[in-house]
Amino acid sequence: LHDFQAHPDARGSPDRTQRNQAVNGIGGMTGDVLCNGKKGDTWMSAAENRRLVEDAFAKWARGDGGAFMGLLADDVHWTVIGSTPVSRTYTSKQAFLEGAVVPLGNKLSGGILPTVRDILAEGEKIALQWEGRATGKNGTIYYQTYCWVMRFENGKVREGTAYLDTELITQLWK
Repeated sequence: LHDFQAHPDARGSPDRTQRNQAVNGIGGMTGDVLCNGKKGDTWMSAAENRRLVEDAFAKWARGDGGAFMGLLADDVHWTVIGSTPVSRTYTSKQAFLEGAVVPLGNKLSGGILPTVRDILAEGEKIALQWEGRATGKNGTIYYQTYCWVMRFENGKVREGTAYLDTELITQLWK
């Protein structure tokens, strides 16, 4: 079974028995059905979070570059690893957009074409392996491999870390 901890506010609530049954596999449900949130929140399964990511990346691949940004919570904490011009921890969607997405986009001659390679979903966590293809304005061939590890809450990414080829990012700034 996947780890599940009821939020302290949920103790004694009428639906606690139902949550416990889901965790214990009673009634045809599996342990990963309920995965995050607190009393009053919308509970999302690992499968539902995975579907959100799949749908956003499918839209992005069809030209909607903002589809993934719609999954980010306004106060997301997003870390880009390394020591590139965009590497740091951002504490909001707006800061991430202004500090990483726009500057990177300004270095490319077109949008990044994403291809999802794998998605692992467990509880509130998603690990996404994907490749992005583009060309830098300076001629750099941008074939990037990404691994994003994200924590979802209520259908939104609350935390994320982007692991990628930092040298390739740096080449775009040369």
